[in-house]
Amino acid sequence: MRADTGHWLERFFDGDNGLRWSALQDPTHPWSPQLLPWIALAKADDRDLPIILPRLEADDRPSWYCAGRSARGALRLHEALQAFIGPSYSDFDGRPYPLNADDPVEAAFAEDTVAPAYRIRASTPGDVRRIQRALELYCGLLERMPEQVRHGRRPLGALRAELDRAVAAGDEAEAGRLLEKIRGIGRLDAENLLYVHVGVRAGLGQWRELAEDGALLNQLIGLRLPPRVLADIHDALYRRYVEPSEDADAPEYALAAFRAAGLARRSTLFGSRRGLRGARVLKAFFLYELAREDQASTGLADLADELEGLDDTFAHALATLGRPTEASPPADPMDVADAAFDDLEIDRALDLYVQAPPSRKRLSRLIRCAEDVGTAEATKRVIDAIQPGDDAGNLPPSWAARLQALLEKCTADEDTRAPKGWLEWARRVEAGMGEDEAMSALREHMATWDPAELSGSKVQADELTGIINNASASAEPVFREAAPLLYQALIPESGAPPRRVKPLLQILVTKVAFLADPSQTELELARDMASTLLLIGLDAKEYEDLITDLEDLMGTQMSVFTLGWSLDLAELFAINPCPDPERRLRLVLRVTEAVRRLAHRLSPADAMVIEQLCRDYGIDCPAEIGQVETGRIDGAADALSGKSVGIYTLVEPAGQRAAALLYQICPTVRVELNSDHECTKALSHLARSADLFVFAWKSSKHQAFYCVKDHRDANNPMIQAQGKGTSSILRALLEFV
Repeated sequence: MRADTGHWLERFFDGDNGLRWSALQDPTHPWSPQLLPWIALAKADDRDLPIILPRLEADDRPSWYCAGRSARGALRLHEALQAFIGPSYSDFDGRPYPLNADDPVEAAFAEDTVAPAYRIRASTPGDVRRIQRALELYCGLLERMPEQVRHGRRPLGALRAELDRAVAAGDEAEAGRLLEKIRGIGRLDAENLLYVHVGVRAGLGQWRELAEDGALLNQLIGLRLPPRVLADIHDALYRRYVEPSEDADAPEYALAAFRAAGLARRSTLFGSRRGLRGARVLKAFFLYELAREDQASTGLADLADELEGLDDTFAHALATLGRPTEASPPADPMDVADAAFDDLEIDRALDLYVQAPPSRKRLSRLIRCAEDVGTAEATKRVIDAIQPGDDAGNLPPSWAARLQALLEKCTADEDTRAPKGWLEWARRVEAGMGEDEAMSALREHMATWDPAELSGSKVQADELTGIINNASASAEPVFREAAPLLYQALIPESGAPPRRVKPLLQILVTKVAFLADPSQTELELARDMASTLLLIGLDAKEYEDLITDLEDLMGTQMSVFTLGWSLDLAELFAINPCPDPERRLRLVLRVTEAVRRLAHRLSPADAMVIEQLCRDYGIDCPAEIGQVETGRIDGAADALSGKSVGIYTLVEPAGQRAAALLYQICPTVRVELNSDHECTKALSHLARSADLFVFAWKSSKHQAFYCVKDHRDANNPMIQAQGKGTSSILRALLEFV
């Protein structure tokens, strides 16, 4: 216990707080039974336990102040408040409450807590007791919660891991909160915060925002961007300005779009490819070379070879635009190389310096190029290019040291150089690579790894699966942290991944199932992986194992927070092929039992979805569901009468089920669904014409988001559903109307 804990508590229960510290020590005080257990938790050494304390206003109306004492505790608290309190009988809507430093009571509360804080007030005087009872239940749960095993994690590493999971789950709001926490702890400088910001936007698919953020792009100019950041920026620019013009029958349209967007003028972004192999990066660099007035035939030929190696019809067509014949070498390669070097076109300068006559200046520039590119391939190329005329033996000491560093890098063993792929990285983790070093190497270098390494080779995928499945105690937490990044690497932009990666996905789900306290983002990640596995296809044994893992997640101590997640999960199994109906039914019965116990917290939308699920499975609906208040449904029927509703979701069955329930509420409503990935005529027309438009943003493409946003009337914006299932779509619409 911290020595000053009592001091700030005394100041909180003072001033204009109608509750007094001295009076609360008396167990007979009306507030003591509810409050003393929370005070005991506030004095505990476990910083992950939250603090919830009441303040009695002058009119005897209580307000509860809620906050965590650590980043992890704050995340748990937000989920708990939604589960135990929610908007049913309070004003809690999930938004943080800014504590006032000039208010002595709020200032005292801020002393031992971290942002965000929340303030809760009862909707009616009769709801005060309901909130007290809910908080008693929550406090009891915290008191019974076993102490968590600590692994000596630094706060920044823990937050980065949470951020990766939030991005992989598509949770934009949670990612934003975590990004602010990372900014707040002050461990990253402005440049590295910028890189994290770019990665979050890219991971969430906010390509248009990245491409059109001129201030951000200007900040990146002149920086030696990490490969992953460079890949994200090129992806964003290509998607926004060039990809809409891709046409395998007329590849010159893409070149015209590249020029029209002014991308050829952003030469600093094309200085070095840094070993990146992504299709959009290759196409962008090829177009940049084509757009140059002084095209480099060697660079074009090399890029054309790489384009032809892609499984991309347009890339093959684009490669034909390169000059068919070799251009003659420049009269003075050194002058041309110097010009390229001064323009920060490092890859091109390296090509030219290799061709230039030997000299000490040439060697110094080759060293600089190898350092800037940073790949093992560039380093080896420079070492191999050294000639006697470069006078390497008489370099000044500082340059000799830099050359020696390159020689050592070139001859380094596998344990000291950067890993070249997922499998090599996993082997090093299992061999003892530290957690921070492993995650740093992963985030920095994974953009340069061959995306086909896992999906294209069953042998490699099986070996990686075996390493993760049999991980040692030291490697286990690393693979857990890496799971979101690995999952993103396995999933193609369209369609299902190849069946050979199925065992790897199964292991990742099992890893999440073994967690003692899964966060909401980890649960969402498990649901997404389960959805992918069902899309690939499972036999009866694999299906049973998947359900067992998910039931383990439902049975964790945090299951009280996961009602909406459980409903989405039951729906997921209802709309996918089932090789074991009995096993699936047991899962659904487990969900309905949880629903029965929590019926008093259900929204009308949840109740309708549960009734729909019970009809799907041919089981009796819990009697408690019929007691859910339906006034909002009756009002929605009047509001929807004769209206048209557009629903955008990539989970088409969820949209269809939501439409069926809307017709049940109001037979005269008109519902149209859309799941187009791009801004098609159908999507833009629906966005313009629909009276109401629901956008399920967690199961969407941001290209579609911008299409809908651009075509909606400013006075009639889209309604954003917070989840992927039917209940989220229906709840968002009913709350709006």
